Amino acid sequence: MERRRYAISVSLAWLIALVVVLAAIGGVAYRYHGLTSNASAATMEPPKELLTLQEGFVSLAEHAKPSVVNISTEQKVEVKPSGEEGQAPPGMDELFKFFRKRFGDQFEFPMPVPPQAEPRRSLGSGVIIDPSGYILTSAHVVRGGDKVTVTVMDGKEMPAKIIGSDSQTDLAIIKIESKEPLVAASLGDADKERVGSWVMAIGSPLGLEETVTVGVISAKNRTFLNPSVEGRPFRGMLQTDAVINPGNSGGPLLNLSGEVIAINTLIVSTTGYSIGLGFAIPIDADNKRIIESLKRGETPMRGQLGVYIRSVNEAIASVFGVEKGAFVDRVMPDSPAEKAGIQPEDIIVQYGDATINDEEELVRAVEQTKPGMRVPVTVVREGKRKTLEVSIGQVPTEKTAAATPAAEDKLGIGVSDITDALRQQYKVSPERGVVVTKVDPNGDGARALLQTGDVIVKINRAKTDSVAEYQDAVKQLKTGSAVVMRVWRGEQVFTLTIRSLGE
Repeated sequence: MERRRYAISVSLAWLIALVVVLAAIGGVAYRYHGLTSNASAATMEPPKELLTLQEGFVSLAEHAKPSVVNISTEQKVEVKPSGEEGQAPPGMDELFKFFRKRFGDQFEFPMPVPPQAEPRRSLGSGVIIDPSGYILTSAHVVRGGDKVTVTVMDGKEMPAKIIGSDSQTDLAIIKIESKEPLVAASLGDADKERVGSWVMAIGSPLGLEETVTVGVISAKNRTFLNPSVEGRPFRGMLQTDAVINPGNSGGPLLNLSGEVIAINTLIVSTTGYSIGLGFAIPIDADNKRIIESLKRGETPMRGQLGVYIRSVNEAIASVFGVEKGAFVDRVMPDSPAEKAGIQPEDIIVQYGDATINDEEELVRAVEQTKPGMRVPVTVVREGKRKTLEVSIGQVPTEKTAAATPAAEDKLGIGVSDITDALRQQYKVSPERGVVVTKVDPNGDGARALLQTGDVIVKINRAKTDSVAEYQDAVKQLKTGSAVVMRVWRGEQVFTLTIRSLGE
């Protein structure tokens, strides 16, 4: 009986509470109804400003999406097979052959298996900037691609050709052939954009095409290490909270006028996915010149001074007595700066006619200088101004520095001089040598267990500091002769041998 009365009282309490809530809601609705001129409905319409902003985003997406494309690349890479027939340790191939020959097929140690080629695929985005089929994207999206395929908005797939690529800015131009004129986006000016301005990113994050995200410009002029070029940071980048994920790279960041003001390229994250920190290469006057050069198939040329610098901060100003300038941390050996007499702890305050206030101004001034020009550079050294004349060098370009791999030779391999790009790609340790860029699975090099990314520093006691020296050493090799190679792989150095070349 007590339990029943308790249940009734609880039910009654809930009923009373419900009546009170309904009455409150009714009162609010009644009061709101009394304030509205529409007697048939008591609904509040959203402010016109929000509707206008929403329509603006919708219109921008509809306007921009036809110019955004999905880019897929395929690259054939050599991989070591796993399992029972695994890769033999360096230098063990001759030992295995001896035992196999002596004891026959019952010898069960794993024999070395030549590397096999399998495709490596990647996805990215791009934006059409010319109705004839020119597409702007990130250099790292198409780098190394043996096959590049573009998917346009209607789902049609087209093969693309890489016209130009620049690792320094991470910009690239590819081209597709279309019978119909394509919808092209306009390039804006990132320098005119302000922090807090609305932006829209469109691309193919995680392979999901035509994905639209919205945010603002969170900051400008961010600097980050460029993973593709040693010692060369990305400068002047735009930071945005518009969501960017893997696959967005190469896609456009648009302002509300529908102009491309940046190319999405970088995520800073502990998880590999966006946490609200996306970065994009700005479309400014300098990068527009780069884009036009790439469209013409030209390699951008940049001046080089050959110094590692930083802006003068309060500590440097206090100790060295100079308020502004570019402080020289290091001078590259045999560089234009070293030849001109520039020293560490110099503070560069004048470059030609330009006053240098910080490192950014010096970098921009030097890169815009035509290689070979002689420029007066004023430094402050031990409190005194000194003017030195520098013959400006050239930043190595992908075409001049990448050293086209040699055709497969007697060893069945192709090699290249060491470049910044190859050093980064293969984690190259030595300063000199030649990088193995191609291995014929059936050649002597593969049988000696050479791999792409290996650095050959000696062949039969002859140094191979360059492709030319390597070729000279290989010319001396005769069929049936022994070959001893000194090879770096990552952080380790060891010896690989061929008992009898060509047999």
